[in-house]
Parts: sequence; structure tokens; C-alpha cells
Amino acid sequence: SAFIQLSWNALERYKITNDQFLLTSMYYFPGLHEAKLIINDSIVKTQPVYIEHDDWLTAFRYKPDDVVPIYIETDKVYQDGFIQASTTLLTEYRADTSKEEYYVSYIRSRDFGVSGDNFSFTTRIKNPATKGKFHCQTSSIYIYTEAGGIYLIFSKPGCVGNSRIIVNDKLIDGRRNDLSALGCDFSQWQDIRVAVKNKHFELFINDSLVLETQYEEEMGKILTWQYFFMGNGAVDNLV
Repeated sequence: SAFIQLSWNALERYKITNDQFLLTSMYYFPGLHEAKLIINDSIVKTQPVYIEHDDWLTAFRYKPDDVVPIYIETDKVYQDGFIQASTTLLTEYRADTSKEEYYVSYIRSRDFGVSGDNFSFTTRIKNPATKGKFHCQTSSIYIYTEAGGIYLIFSKPGCVGNSRIIVNDKLIDGRRNDLSALGCDFSQWQDIRVAVKNKHFELFINDSLVLETQYEEEMGKILTWQYFFMGNGAVDNLV
């Protein structure tokens, strides 16, 4: 059996028949994807596919691997100087916010002209949802680069086992490391700052250094920036 899979997501895998010479598919999210040619269960060839989207794209989905999201118009998520797809706004787009879980992403995809191995940023995030599965207020920042990236997954105190930090080839998992310093009450704005210099990574929360590590492999240029919330979190002040 032969398949083409558009990305990491197995739901985007399409079978190739022996009388087929052309297969077309659609990407629903911007960013850097790795298409795969799969024979039986083995990946035999990969091909990068990069899709730009210069403004912030807001996407709602019920599961992290949903292929087709609900798009929210960009100008409607801006409010009082920050961006947030409010519950009222999501309802206008027929997104069911009564579900036990749902996810909101804010994505910007372009060549930022910045190396992931030497840069810094400051931002503010909050995620006030607390009911049911939203109790941990899981909030993430994903920075995708040419050859890897930085993935910051935060949660409230008591849930830090779910937290995880990936800095290119370095994984720091909350289930095997003490990441209690990363636990925050995301009902309130939290200031996040990252500084990377010569492959040395530092993470600050509210001006306190909470984690630092060194990694080995070069990241290359930053190509995509994504905020990913379980719930409808908010973003302010990315500099």
C-alpha cells in the first residue's frame, strides 16, 4: 500500500491507487509542513511545504488533530489592544464552546529574517477557562524554524506534569523533570520572555529566570509563530 501524508497528522493521509497519476489535497493551516510518501508503514521520501500567512490567522478546532478548523475573521479578534477569540465571538461562528474540550490557535507564518539560535522575545498570555478539562489552563507557544523550533507548553500549578519544553534537540518533560517553576495562574496575564544566544536558551516568567538549557543542533530561521490554547486564550504584546 502507498500513501501521501501531508504533515505529522495521520488524518491527512491519502491512499494512492495503482491507476492514479495525480493526487491533489488542501492544507488548512499555514506554516512549514513535511509531506511524506509512505509505503506500507515506512516513510520513503519527505518534501517540505511552506505556506505563508503574514497576518494573524485565528483557528478553532475541537481536537488538536482536526484537519478542517473554523476560521475566525482577523479583525474581530482584536479587542482593547490584545487578541482573543471571545466565547461570544466563537458562538457567532457556530463554534460549540460547551464541549468538554476545544482549542484556539493564533498563527503567523512568514520569513521573520531572524535566526532561532540568536534572538529574544517578550509576550503576555492568559487563558481564563477553568471548567472540566480546561482546569489546567494549558497554554502553548510554538516557534517553528527551518530545522526544528522551540515549543513551550505551560499549565497552572498542580498540572505541571503536563508542561513540556522543547528547544530544538533538547526535550525537558514535566513528567520526568521538576517544572513547578513554570506553573502559573493563567486567569491573569503572565509575562513570558525567552532569550537565545549561541544555542543557550533562557526562559523567564514575570521577570524570573525559571529554566535554562543548552542545545546542539542549529535551528535556522524562524518561519512560523503559533499560540495554541486549550480554551480561548488571549495574547498581548509580542515584541
